[in-house]
Amino acid sequence: VLNDIEGEGQLYTEEFSKDRVSKYLRQFKYMKIKRKMNQVTKLTKSLWDSGRCGAGDSKLCFLILVSSDNDPLINEIKDITGRYERDPISFYYLNIKEQQEFVLAFPKVDPTKDKYIFFKPQRKKYGFLQGAATNDVVMSFIDDVLAGNKASNFIREQHLDIKAKQLPSCFN
Repeated sequence: VLNDIEGEGQLYTEEFSKDRVSKYLRQFKYMKIKRKMNQVTKLTKSLWDSGRCGAGDSKLCFLILVSSDNDPLINEIKDITGRYERDPISFYYLNIKEQQEFVLAFPKVDPTKDKYIFFKPQRKKYGFLQGAATNDVVMSFIDDVLAGNKASNFIREQHLDIKAKQLPSCFN
């Protein structure tokens, strides 16, 4: 049984018979699925393998580049994610020290200055917001990207030069 929000699940390990499987699944039948607001999640290998930000993901991936897993930038972005609850966008962060190869997949991005990348996995296109920014600038950036506008404060969409299958090697 897979939890779609975190990309993790429970594995059925009992004997494979109709009655036992039915009994096991019954516990999940009437569970209410708690829909979490858009949240900022670390883009991990298990999420990548489940299709997040991969070639089959139809959602826009908004990537935040941070230097540690408890970077204050993550909390700042969490404050604005609720605004995009109904939009086709997922928020993830990448630790630039642990996931350097993934960050380097976006050749024009300088992780020491540029902290926000939007990535369209199906089209293998990306763009990024240059330099540091306030929440208002970030929201304007996201709004422009979702509306298909060419905002003046980010680099034009670039085609990703590498194949998506090369990216998972950067995960621990």
